[in-house]
Amino acid sequence: ALHGNNASLAAAHQWGLAREHGYLVALAQSSQIIASHTYNWDDWQRATAEIQQHIAELQQEYAVDPGRIVPGGFSMSGGLVAWLALSGEIETAGFVAVGPHIPDFQRFADLFAAGAQRSIRGYIVIGERDPGLAAAQQLRDLMRQHGLICEFNQIPDLGHDFPPDWAEQLAQALASLQRSVT
Repeated sequence: ALHGNNASLAAAHQWGLAREHGYLVALAQSSQIIASHTYNWDDWQRATAEIQQHIAELQQEYAVDPGRIVPGGFSMSGGLVAWLALSGEIETAGFVAVGPHIPDFQRFADLFAAGAQRSIRGYIVIGERDPGLAAAQQLRDLMRQHGLICEFNQIPDLGHDFPPDWAEQLAQALASLQRSVT
C-alpha cells in the first residue's frame, strides 16, 4: 500500500484493514522528499524501481504469492498502482485505487495501444466531487474497452478523500480481486 502525495507512511493507515481479510499489509514509503516528513510519487520510474525492490525484499522474508499481490494507493499513488499493474511492472491480481490522480493519461493509452495490458482487475473508489473523476472514468472505460474488469464506485458528496465506509469498500475490492485468482 502506498501513501498519497504530500504525505508519509503515517497517512497510509487505512490500508491496515486488509489484515482482517487475511492479507499481509506492507506499506511502502516513497524516497521522493518534498519537505520534512512529506513525500511524493511524482517520478514514476523511480517509484517503480523502489516498489519492485520492496516487493523483492518481502518475497525473501515471507511466502508471498505474486499473483495475490494487490497494490493499493490514494491520489497519485492510486494512479501509480493502476499503471504498475496494467503495465506488468509488478505481478499482481489487480489494483485498488482511491481517488486516483492520473497526471498523464497518455501513459495508460500507450499501454493499451502496445497491447501491454494483462488480465488485471481494477477497483476504483472516487468521490463525485474529486477533481480526478473524469480521468478515473477514462481509465475505467479504457480498461472495459479492452475486456478488463474495472469496478467503479463513485461516492456521492465526497471530494478527494477516502470514503466514510472505507472498511466496506476495501472488503468489496479485495473480494472482487480474489475472484480473479481463484
